[in-house]
Amino acid sequence: MENVKKFFRSKSWGFYVSLSGAVLLLVTAIIYSVTFSASEHINLNFEAWVLVVALLGVVGFAALSAFEVTSPYASAALFAGGFVAFLLFVSTSYMYLSAVFFEVTSVASFFAAFAIMDFGFAFTTVALIAVWVLSSIGIFTSVNKSDAKHIEEGNNEQEVTA
Repeated sequence: MENVKKFFRSKSWGFYVSLSGAVLLLVTAIIYSVTFSASEHINLNFEAWVLVVALLGVVGFAALSAFEVTSPYASAALFAGGFVAFLLFVSTSYMYLSAVFFEVTSVASFFAAFAIMDFGFAFTTVALIAVWVLSSIGIFTSVNKSDAKHIEEGNNEQEVTA
């Protein structure tokens, strides 16, 4: 139990932002698999690789975060998993999107198309983009407090010498 406390105390806020992205990617994978496999009109667009790659991104993030040496690369693994999952998602679901917006001829029909769009499709799209943002924040911030302290000390030295 003390090791777990020590682990979470050693992490900076960048890790927790990426952790929220990993949780969101896991939830997205679950919603994607349930929605796309259960729905009659959208199940033709189900791609198992989207689920596999998303889960690999989450597992990669967890595995790389476990060790201090590899923890700076955990957010990049999460970003890669979310990005590839999004590309696979788009490559299989663009036909669903074109079917939803096929009869759009006016502004009113455009907003009506959003009303008939499946929740799982909309959630998966928005959540995968949010995972990109959260993991990008994690990539460009330090994940360990010791790294953050070292970077801060380096910035202070530059200010003194300038």
